[in-house]
Amino acid sequence: MNNQEIKISIVIIGYNTESYLSETLNAIDKLKVHQENIEVIYVDDGSNDKSCDIFNSTTLSYRKKMFKLKENSGRVVARSKGIELAEYDWILFLNSNIVVSQNLITCLLYTSPSPRD
Repeated sequence: MNNQEIKISIVIIGYNTESYLSETLNAIDKLKVHQENIEVIYVDDGSNDKSCDIFNSTTLSYRKKMFKLKENSGRVVARSKGIELAEYDWILFLNSNIVVSQNLITCLLYTSPSPRD
């Protein structure tokens, strides 16, 4: 499989992240990857702020989807839901306060052995 064929699900786990989620999403939108090779999934761990509204109203170049847990259930439950929702071969987990480099995906592709089975 060449790097042009690799598809990555970026799973963002968040809880009450309205103060920095936009910055994280804007950084993801600047990644140097073809649109069809990325999906962005936001799993909200029962926030009581406007995090979900921010995710839903942010325009991304990539396909996106969101799931909100009814109550704060912890990172393990949120990550499991992200894995369940992910449709692509690779999964990259990010905390919602992480601002990624434009070259992150390129670096990962050239240093990683192979995608999940």
